[in-house]
Amino acid sequence: MVYLVSSVDRVEAAGLPWVASDANCASALTRFSSSVEELAKLIDWPLMQEKIWKSTDEDPDRKRRRMAEFLVHREFPLEIVAGYVVRTRERRHELQQVLTAAGTNDVYVDVRPDWYYGYRRREVET
Repeated sequence: MVYLVSSVDRVEAAGLPWVASDANCASALTRFSSSVEELAKLIDWPLMQEKIWKSTDEDPDRKRRRMAEFLVHREFPLEIVAGYVVRTRERRHELQQVLTAAGTNDVYVDVRPDWYYGYRRREVET
């Protein structure tokens, strides 16, 4: 899995229609907004920074809220991708080769194993 990294500012500048959710979009409790100004209140930003986000007895809704989404309608042009994130150095090398072969040079590719499931259980080699 390769993460494509961008920003709300890039999506806005490209004039693309989007919507954000405060939680898993499949949940009936989820709220939606397409206002940049509402994002600060819509998303549980402290929860997004947590390393462990499973639901607890004190907060049984954590997992649902951690699945907040930012969705762009129809297409996401590669021109607004700021960079890529992969799990291992080997995958970075492979992705850089693919991007170079496609004529894309000087692309930011970072290795972040902690963005992937299994990292804590040492199932991921870095």
